[in-house]
Amino acid sequence: MNKVECPKCHHKFVPKGFETDEIKKALEKSIRAEYKLGLKEQKEQMETKYEEEKDKLNKQIENLKEDLERERDYKSRLSTKGIGEEFEQYCYNEFQKHRAKAYPFAMFEKDNEAIGSRNKTKGDFIFRNYNSNEIDKIETVSIMFEMKNEATKTKTKQKNEQFFEKLHNDRIKKNCEYAVLVSTLEKDNDFYNGGIADVSYAYPKMFVVRPQCFMTIIDIINSCASNNLNTLKELELYKKQNYNMQILKNNIEVFRDSFQEKVANANNNYKEVIDDIQNVIDTLTEAKIKLENVGTNLTQANNLLVDLSFGNVTKGITDTKK
Repeated sequence: MNKVECPKCHHKFVPKGFETDEIKKALEKSIRAEYKLGLKEQKEQMETKYEEEKDKLNKQIENLKEDLERERDYKSRLSTKGIGEEFEQYCYNEFQKHRAKAYPFAMFEKDNEAIGSRNKTKGDFIFRNYNSNEIDKIETVSIMFEMKNEATKTKTKQKNEQFFEKLHNDRIKKNCEYAVLVSTLEKDNDFYNGGIADVSYAYPKMFVVRPQCFMTIIDIINSCASNNLNTLKELELYKKQNYNMQILKNNIEVFRDSFQEKVANANNNYKEVIDDIQNVIDTLTEAKIKLENVGTNLTQANNLLVDLSFGNVTKGITDTKK
C-alpha cells in the first residue's frame, strides 16, 4: 500500500486499519487545500499585476490630457490665419514624403495668382501630374486644393458647403479637372467622417476629405487618370495633327490670297500694256497714213516735175513784139 501524507504535519505514513474510502477522502481534502492555496496565490499575483497596469494606464491618460490641454492652449493662441497656414504646411509635407517615389513628374505648389474680374480669388494648392518631364509631356490630371481647419474653441462653426462655390470657381479659372476640399470642419458629421465624401451632386468632380485621406484622394484620382493616359495621348496627337492642319490651311490661304493679288496685279498690268500697245498701234497707223499722204504728194510733185517744159511754162504768155 502506498504511503499517504498527513494533512496537518505532512508526514507520510502507511495507514493501518483505515478503509479505502477514508483514504480517498483524506487525499481529496489534501488536494483541495493545495488547490485553494494555489488559487489564492494566483489571485494575489493577478491583483498585483492589475494594479500595476492600472497605474500605467492612469499615467498615460494623464499624459494625454496634458498633451491635449497643451494643444488646445496652443491653438487658442493661434490666429485663424495661423491655423490655416499650419494646416497647409501639414498637407504640403505629406505630399513631399511621397513625391520622389510616387509622383516624380508632378507639380504641387501654392496657388499664388489671384484671378477674377471683380472678386479676385485663388485656391491653396494646385496639383498637376505629367507622364514625363520631356518637352512634349502630357498633363494626365490636375487638382485644385482648398484647406480648411477650425480652431478648437471657435464659437461660430463653419460648414464645408460654404466653400464649394469658391473652390469650383477657382478650379475653372486655373483650368483644373478636379476640386478637393481638405477639411476638419463639421467634426460630428458622419457623411464627412467617412474620410472621403463625393460632393459631385453640388459641383462636378468635387470631393471633401479628412486630412488622413489627403494622399489617398490624390492616389485614387491619379489612378483613374492613368487608365486614360492612352486616350490622352491620342487626344494630344489629334490636337497636334489638327494644329498642323490648321497651319497648312492658313499657309494655303496666305498663298491663295497672295496669288490672287498677283493675278489681279498682272491683269491690271496686262490691260495697261494692251492699252499702251493699242495706243502705239493707233499712233503708228496715223503716222502711216501721214506717210502715205506724204508719198502721194511727193509722187504728184514728181509727176509735175516730169511734165515741166519751156513750152508748158511759157504757154499763154503774149508776144509783145507783135
